[in-house]
Amino acid sequence: MLNYKKISTLVKSIGSSKMEFYKLIGVTPTGFRQTMEKKTMKVDTLERIAIYFDKPISYFFDEVEITSPETVPKDKYYELLEKYNNCLEEKDILSKSDEEPAPANKKRIKSVHK
Repeated sequence: MLNYKKISTLVKSIGSSKMEFYKLIGVTPTGFRQTMEKKTMKVDTLERIAIYFDKPISYFFDEVEITSPETVPKDKYYELLEKYNNCLEEKDILSKSDEEPAPANKKRIKSVHK
């Protein structure tokens, strides 16, 4: 998970050259403040921040070890579970698409692929 406190700490350390920082990362001071408040950092902005501070992108993330449902917040666990189930469903659909369709479905499938 992105650690916004690490970003804030680095930005505070800049001091009087914050306007240059905002310009180099391509945001306005207001836009940056809103991004930090709403926790909606774009990847390209984070990349520019990492370059500015000469840090790897991984520096800005907390390590999260997912070993069991008890170590993951409930909402995140269900989100991950849903993504996993969607992947399984897609895999199942793809594997079935290699099979020959039933005669009644051939006409419908041909009309979809036109």
